[in-house]
Amino acid sequence: IRAQFAACKAPLIGDSMYMPAAIAEMINPGLNPFGKYKKDFTSESEKETDVINWTAQHGKEPSVAIGLQACQISWDDDEHFYRAGSPWWRC
Repeated sequence: IRAQFAACKAPLIGDSMYMPAAIAEMINPGLNPFGKYKKDFTSESEKETDVINWTAQHGKEPSVAIGLQACQISWDDDEHFYRAGSPWWRC
């Protein structure tokens, strides 16, 4: 979910992995070697270098815990439908 929101230019606030990466890509499309506007690499070593640089700058895993709570979720044409209660931070 975190990666999909970031790819839509709507990263989760506090997500130390995808938020900086999404902002960097918005500022400079093509910078992300995994992104939609990634450049065509002339060699595997060039791609590897870009991946290493991207990972070094933006990290692999969040450094703090984050949470996401949907207000509702459903699938199979609402055959399975669930609505969330109050978030834990409001109890």
